[in-house]
Amino acid sequence: MSNLFSSMAQQLEATPLPDAVKKAGSELAALVEADAYVGEVYSIGYDEALVQIHDYNRQQVGGIPALSFLIATRIIPGTTPDARKEDASIVLLRVLDHADLPNAQEALRVRVENAQRVSGELDKTFDHRDVMDPTTNNLLGYAGVRCRVIGTFYSDKLPTTSDSQFDIMFGSDLSNYYPNRGLKVFKARGKVLRQIVNYRDPRLRNPADKDRLVQVGEVRYASTNRPFQQV
Repeated sequence: MSNLFSSMAQQLEATPLPDAVKKAGSELAALVEADAYVGEVYSIGYDEALVQIHDYNRQQVGGIPALSFLIATRIIPGTTPDARKEDASIVLLRVLDHADLPNAQEALRVRVENAQRVSGELDKTFDHRDVMDPTTNNLLGYAGVRCRVIGTFYSDKLPTTSDSQFDIMFGSDLSNYYPNRGLKVFKARGKVLRQIVNYRDPRLRNPADKDRLVQVGEVRYASTNRPFQQV
């Protein structure tokens, strides 16, 4: 996955950008980690987004707990997007529940039939390679996740600064969407999660606030805490 993003990044980096725009794009791109990729948005509206996630990607990022944060974007990891473009934005999502894919009933039928085949065999589950072929196993590994749209991170000029200065802004809504334009989805974790949780609007920020910040707690993904498994 990282190699795919790298090749696409090299193509997009060919066009030079003004320094201020490049800096703003880099700040947005820093929120998108290739290793945190989980899936694709296949349906989106102003309030909700539906995301398709494969079991492999779910495992790679340590799971997708309920109420965890995901980010959806067209920014390719490793690139510096043009901060002035509409695509240079990040939609913040919060996981609510599962969502049925169009093949949900067929997938359920296959799982039930395979579960019946291994009923009473304690050394096999319905996804065992002797019971379910690899192609079917891979296809049924996809699942839908329903998310709430929290808002949008984007870059803009502050009204009190020069035209050459940009900053990351956050709008608590979705100003626009295109049903037939895909969005890659990544799990917010580590330093990216810290940036999101501790975000402060630069239009309201006071330079002296840094000395007055008070730590009130820590973010955890779920009460089922398994740090030794990197979950």
